[in-house]
Amino acid sequence: MKPGPYLFWGLLGATAIVGSAVYLGRSTYAPTEEIADGNQFRTSAILGGREHDNAFENFVGGDVTAFLGGVDLDLSDSTMSGDEAVIEVFVVMGGIELRVPRDWVVVDEVGIVMGGLEDQSRAPDSATAKRLVLRGSVFMGGLNIRN
Repeated sequence: MKPGPYLFWGLLGATAIVGSAVYLGRSTYAPTEEIADGNQFRTSAILGGREHDNAFENFVGGDVTAFLGGVDLDLSDSTMSGDEAVIEVFVVMGGIELRVPRDWVVVDEVGIVMGGLEDQSRAPDSATAKRLVLRGSVFMGGLNIRN
């Protein structure tokens, strides 16, 4: 059987899509870790993995991006400066593993498309517990939260 013109154009189109995604991912979400004032972070993993074991004394929030990769973020030794902190998440065919202190309540405001979010953290008994709000999107990926 002789390959037709559709094979060529299909391979060319797939190569263009993957190439564009890698180019945009590297230029827009370059793998960085910026810690500003010791209370905020920004990290990303593109086509790879990243592990963080940060202990923030006055945590206020951050940004996490996982594009075809994974981020393991351990905040279990951190303390929050106010009553609420916000983490913006963006996951495309990747995953984020998030560990939080036992005295934080996790509030999920994440939009999920063909992915999953698993919250295994235990809510504290105290009514004055600190709130960690997760906002953003998960597309064909996963977000796992635990203590």
